[in-house]
Amino acid sequence: MATSVLHVVQRVFPAPVGTANHGLERAFVREAEARAWVVASEDAERGRRDVNPFHFSAEFEAVSSMPAEVFRDWLIDNDYPPYDPDGPLGWDDWWDAHHERFTPGQRERLWGRLDRVGFFDVVEVAWQYHGRSWPRTVYVGRRNGGLVVAAWRNAPPSRGVRYVRVPLE
Repeated sequence: MATSVLHVVQRVFPAPVGTANHGLERAFVREAEARAWVVASEDAERGRRDVNPFHFSAEFEAVSSMPAEVFRDWLIDNDYPPYDPDGPLGWDDWWDAHHERFTPGQRERLWGRLDRVGFFDVVEVAWQYHGRSWPRTVYVGRRNGGLVVAAWRNAPPSRGVRYVRVPLE
């Protein structure tokens, strides 16, 4: 029996409501590989047109490290539609009203300024494996606000935990 740590990648935004995998994407033996997967996947998510970064939080400070006033000036200086803080639209409405007209380059630059929006998180989970070789999949579940990992050839017994089959890389 070996005790080890798995690095489980879970989706944090948009919230994984009603998804088959409950937001649990992958498990990795090596943290560096988990973080590399997150970087590549975050880039892909930022390229999606249907993701509004201002749904991440109603507070501007939660989506960008730039002060809101500086960000508004940056928008104007870089040929984006201006945002009026005294107007009737919130940031999420501003995005909905204008994002379809952004070029891919504008979208990429804008997401670069929204540096606090993250789609995935890596969580370390201790687990014990009773096999001779690493499995190709593991079962990850949630219990008491934390994650638990199990490795069985078939679905594990529930014991009050709903497990999701996650690829192990």
